[in-house]
Amino acid sequence: EKMLSAVRRAALLTSEDSSSIVMHVESGLMRVTSSAPETGEAKVELEISYDGPEMELGFNPDFLKDFLKARARDELATCAYEHARKARVKIERLCVRDTTTRTALRLQYLTIGWNIGEAFLTIGLGIAAASLALIAFGTDSIIELFASGVVVWHLRRGDAGMTSRALRLLGASFGVLAVVLGSAAIRDLATGRVAEASPWGIAYLGATAVVMTGLGIAKRRAGRTLDSPPLAREGDLTLLDGALAFGTLIGLSLNAVLGWWWADPGAALLIAIIAVNEAREAFEEAREHDGVAEGAR
Repeated sequence: EKMLSAVRRAALLTSEDSSSIVMHVESGLMRVTSSAPETGEAKVELEISYDGPEMELGFNPDFLKDFLKARARDELATCAYEHARKARVKIERLCVRDTTTRTALRLQYLTIGWNIGEAFLTIGLGIAAASLALIAFGTDSIIELFASGVVVWHLRRGDAGMTSRALRLLGASFGVLAVVLGSAAIRDLATGRVAEASPWGIAYLGATAVVMTGLGIAKRRAGRTLDSPPLAREGDLTLLDGALAFGTLIGLSLNAVLGWWWADPGAALLIAIIAVNEAREAFEEAREHDGVAEGAR
């Protein structure tokens, strides 16, 4: 009765532009307030038997009055607390998801910026040194740019129905990389083409290996938090980029130190094999996602 009376009194000062009341609950006290530019502010306080967490919720006064009339007083406290708790948990989850999405987008933008510079530098150094592995690594950077763009598109759209398409686009990225690198590696192994050592390329590959590994781990973690298969899969691609940097670094170093000319195209061929497997897994995951979506209809 007292709570219903408090809601009615607070509702008197609502208007069409400001038609809600605010209920603030803390230990031993409930405060019901409303305000409108034309009529001013109303505040009603009630002593209650409550010792849970402090909360503040907004309600439509007409809905709340009907609710209070329909509920017995001994059911009200439990019901209100349970609804408030569920609402609070949902809001907290939405906040975590929103924060993680912004973090994931920042990771993608950082990857895009790095790969733009990497593509120009490694392809230029590879052409100057006649290094297939460096040119291949620059090609991988261009493909990584496309993959990062796909994930940015998917995150900004926020549409679960686009997940399969995003996964297929990522799978295609891996496939293109495998074809380009595999063809060039087999050609160089067959012709015995020798690449010159590139000290600057070796140094840059070392930095790339560290940066891409860190970005890949962060993306996979964000992908699990958001339950985003494209983000997690693109994190795998970024980790592969870091692994490729290590592999290419080893191939170029062996060529520079020991004269093992085949290490350079061998590293490129290894990259191609890994990319084929990643493409297969991306397409399989897309088909599984399609099956789940059809089963939910």
